[in-house]
Amino acid sequence: MGMKKTSVITLLILASALVVPAWSGSSTGSITLSSGYLWFGSQSVGLVSAQQTLTVTNNTKYRLAFTSISAETGFSVASTDCAVLQPGQSCTVQVVFVPMQTRNYVSRLNLGTPYSPAAFTAVLYGTGQ
Repeated sequence: MGMKKTSVITLLILASALVVPAWSGSSTGSITLSSGYLWFGSQSVGLVSAQQTLTVTNNTKYRLAFTSISAETGFSVASTDCAVLQPGQSCTVQVVFVPMQTRNYVSRLNLGTPYSPAAFTAVLYGTGQ
């Protein structure tokens, strides 16, 4: 009996808007992020970049509460007005890039809910120079 050969392909889709299903199999709407990624370009090591904004919109008929909003290595949440989103409401998250080394950074912005610490994510890109 032979072994079946499997290939894994990783696909990165950069879109102008990312629609994240509210709940799997749900027909109640979606949570929309204004972008699936933020690109900060090159930034001098140790210096803070200009802020970039991600808008989160609740297109469901349910209240959405965020329990955590965090950025991973090299990035930081500068400010946010996201706490609880009623149906139809939007909020914003401002992110900055603060590279501590000369290298490329690929990280995530995580928006957590009571159900998942990274229920909604956007990819963060930047280069420390």
